[in-house]
Amino acid sequence: MFIPAYVNMSAPHGSFSARQLFTFDKYHYGADLGRDVGFAICGRNIAGKTVEEAVGKIDLKFYPSIGDPVQATGYCTNAPWGAERLVRTIADIEMMNQRYLPPTPGIISEMQTSGGPWLVKDATDWKAIGLCSYGYRGKNDLYSPFFDEIVDELYKSVINLDNE
Repeated sequence: MFIPAYVNMSAPHGSFSARQLFTFDKYHYGADLGRDVGFAICGRNIAGKTVEEAVGKIDLKFYPSIGDPVQATGYCTNAPWGAERLVRTIADIEMMNQRYLPPTPGIISEMQTSGGPWLVKDATDWKAIGLCSYGYRGKNDLYSPFFDEIVDELYKSVINLDNE
């Protein structure tokens, strides 16, 4: 279930049930956080609108690198937020975790959240360059899977299926 702009039990844009879910086998079967990316084909809300019609869309950007400034968002689970409201942090990508292939970009952040986008501003729009995936207990770090042409291929295949 996707509920955009959810705050305090309010769903101003309605809710959207996923009809199909897509991810990489490396993540689904092996928990490889370098490929912790998923896409969903959603149905319409009760008003008959698609997600894009209700709230718009964010395009993807690829190949994050050290020094890129990102705005990371999510429903942070640690105190004082308690997953009750959307939290945003702005930070530069400072590290690449070599434990995963491809290596995962990381920022310094107190947020412990999962799923929200890492946004970058280009000349005209905000684009998603990653997403909140994981951090290490006791450290102020937050990592994203690596967005590259393989993520783009999965995204385009899901878009093509949805347009059929």
